[in-house]
Amino acid sequence: MCGNFNFTEWTFFFSTLNFYLHKIFYAIKKAKLTVTSIIFIILGCICLVMKRFYPPVVDNQGILVEPMFFLLPIGFALIFVGILVEAINL
Repeated sequence: MCGNFNFTEWTFFFSTLNFYLHKIFYAIKKAKLTVTSIIFIILGCICLVMKRFYPPVVDNQGILVEPMFFLLPIGFALIFVGILVEAINL
């Protein structure tokens, strides 16, 4: 049999280990959410800059044609999602 088994020491060891592992995994989760929000904001800005490179034109019949209009709502939506993820992360 084990003569030197102290249940309180082992309980303290595992509770301390659990506490520090929880802190480490929480920090990693928080960092992942921050990186995710930064990626969303950067992608939104890229969409808005790409939209700027395709200016609207008026064709011969007087109709306004915007070739990459879909980038505008997508860009703003990505920026909004990035801000929302960062706000949840706080």
